[in-house]
Amino acid sequence: MTLKNKTALVTGASRGIGKAIALTLAKQGVNLILTARSTDSLNLTLAEAEKFGIKGKVFSCDFAKKSEVGNLISQVKNHSQIDILINNAGIAESYPLLKTSFEEWQRHFAVNVDSTFLLTQAFISEMAVKKWGRIVNVASTAGKVGYAYTAAYTASKHALLGLTKVAALEFAKKGVTVNAVCPSFVNTEIVSKSIQKINETTGMKEDKARETLSRLSPQNRLLETQEIADLTVFLCSKEAKGITGQGINIDGGTLTF
Repeated sequence: MTLKNKTALVTGASRGIGKAIALTLAKQGVNLILTARSTDSLNLTLAEAEKFGIKGKVFSCDFAKKSEVGNLISQVKNHSQIDILINNAGIAESYPLLKTSFEEWQRHFAVNVDSTFLLTQAFISEMAVKKWGRIVNVASTAGKVGYAYTAAYTASKHALLGLTKVAALEFAKKGVTVNAVCPSFVNTEIVSKSIQKINETTGMKEDKARETLSRLSPQNRLLETQEIADLTVFLCSKEAKGITGQGINIDGGTLTF
């Protein structure tokens, strides 16, 4: 893959999947602009990435706030042109449908969909002018099927896949690809919080809850962040130029249709 000296904006890059994607891009020689709410954690990610000889910058952003996303866009545009956009920032809370507040519904859409919409609008035209660009949205298998007690999360990930398909179609002739990766349960802090909530709600021990989530996959395991990162970076490569408008499952065979 020849991504050296490209510049990528990675959201939610302070931990988990976003951090793994950032470091994998750095190994390919990609310069990084990293964003999340915590600049302290972002600086730790950047310090690791810079060991690969790349240049980087961090910006703080709360993706639930449109004003902060707008400010981020202005800061990034003043700093560099973007070749690769990784929309990874997201939230995943679980509530029964009848206990899901409208505020919680709006917050999921603000972080999981609206921020991706705004960032895509902001940078895809630049990519089209250069006749080269890659956008990868980190979605979920929840964007393909429904999961009980996740109305806001599941609906937002379905919307994210819809946005992915439209952007891909509109820019297919411009050298820009737009795809989504759809993981099942990944061994991250978000899943650890889900396991803790299962423990608090049902009394199930945390190791048993983790085993239960693992068994949802035919491979009987949680995915690792590096697996998501490797697929994401492949979608950014010249070898993947024919792949666009896709929501690619990476789920150990959980969804087989």
